[in-house]
Amino acid sequence: MQKIKKTKILFLIPNRQKHGAQNFFKRLFNDFHSSSWDKELIIEENHNKIFLYFKILRDSLTRPLIIFSTVNSNVTALFLKLLNPRITIISRLGNSISQEIKKNSLKFFIHWLFYKMLTKLSKFFVFQSQNMKEDFFNFFNFEILNYRIINNGISFPKAKIQKTIKGPKIRCLLVGTFKKQKGYDIFFKALPFIKNFSQIHIDICGDGPMLETFKNLNEVKEYLPSVTFHGFINPKKLFNQANFYVLPSRFEGFSNSLIEALSHGIPCIASNGPGASSEVIKEGLNGFLFENEDHIDLAKKIDLILSEIDSFLPEIIFNDAYQRFNINSIALKYKALLEDVRN
Repeated sequence: MQKIKKTKILFLIPNRQKHGAQNFFKRLFNDFHSSSWDKELIIEENHNKIFLYFKILRDSLTRPLIIFSTVNSNVTALFLKLLNPRITIISRLGNSISQEIKKNSLKFFIHWLFYKMLTKLSKFFVFQSQNMKEDFFNFFNFEILNYRIINNGISFPKAKIQKTIKGPKIRCLLVGTFKKQKGYDIFFKALPFIKNFSQIHIDICGDGPMLETFKNLNEVKEYLPSVTFHGFINPKKLFNQANFYVLPSRFEGFSNSLIEALSHGIPCIASNGPGASSEVIKEGLNGFLFENEDHIDLAKKIDLILSEIDSFLPEIIFNDAYQRFNINSIALKYKALLEDVRN
């Protein structure tokens, strides 16, 4: 009697980048434990494309295959689905789509057609937040019925949260790649308008092609003694030392660094721009929002958090974030999609 092969669950990411969707899918993969299926994480850039397609298609002919895909790997998932309609794909939107494409451009129409096909052929199409879902629907002007909204999740620290202000300065932390999207220029423009700037020291974790450009901005030079650029390092130590976190991005999908800060009991200031930040921040409980791209309002919110820093309770911030964003709970929501596939 021929042994029935288990369903194969394939997690597909485009490259080895250590942030964003790639990090989330790795965490999700690690939490997908079950004797009911086999699982595999594939990083596309590690493989020859033709051999990779052949390998996946061959596997799909011998047993049920379900692909979880995100960002650029959605293209691969759709291509494989077209080659073998028996493959089930569950695709996930990577970012706030209206911020990446100009409307009524050739690129817009290409993406409109791509997402029309992808959403039609996906068993489920996952948005990271309500905001991203509305942005997608409004931008492309078509609705889909087979969508789900599932937030990102992270692994939470096991140690008990114990945050105290150490040293003569209150430590402000930023984490992210130096590029226009991340809004470092907005943050630096805010510095001269912070009334209590003398109280803080700024730690910045990140690198990128625009790092030197940002360092040399006129708005930054006189404040450099109060800024430490750490480059690309594991930010865990900085999270443990920080007293508050700032996310000045012009837009985000679902910021992993924001919920990582909350997982360390740190109050956060985030821009109220396209993305999920307005759904993550509960003003007064875990931080504040500032008007997107408004450096004056950002400065006001930094002064506000400085004046109220002692009123934010790390344990409450941690517990709220854990209830909403721990990877175990988020993985259960993705696993529930598999049950719906079977039904």
